[in-house]
Parts: sequence; C-alpha cells; structure tokens
Amino acid sequence: MKPLQDRTKKGWTLLFVVLLLGAVSIVLSALFTLSAYRIISDLIFGAIAIALGAYLLFEVRSQFAHTTGVRTRARTTKTAKPTK
Repeated sequence: MKPLQDRTKKGWTLLFVVLLLGAVSIVLSALFTLSAYRIISDLIFGAIAIALGAYLLFEVRSQFAHTTGVRTRARTTKTAKPTK
C-alpha cells in the first residue's frame, strides 16, 4: 500500500485501524465461543497479542511522517479608521 511505503501519517493510521479491528475480532470470537474456559483464555491471550501489537505500533510511530502544528487560515484584520 502506498501510504505505508511512503511512511505517511495515513499509513500509520491505517495500521492503527487494523489493530482496533483485530481487537474487536478477538472479543467477538471469544463471545461466540460456547466454553467458559475458552472465552477467558481467548480474551487473555487476545489482550496480550493486542498489547504487544500496540506497543510495536507505537514504537514505530516516529518512523512515520507526522505534521506538526495546526493549520490556520490567514486572517485579515480590519484596521480602524483614525478619528479626528
């Protein structure tokens, strides 16, 4: 994918969304399991996997280009007419 190859902020955001979708997938698959033991173990190991993935993702965050500052529009200021 182009944003990932270019290491843009959009690429990092896509990876973050994939991480969140993985977390949702783990929770849903654990909830649809019929065994109570399996639900607990899936949630525990899923949480470990998501935590490890999030740690690695935030470690490489500095490798992706992030814009600094907030874009602002140039304001035109009206000057008051001098009074006599």
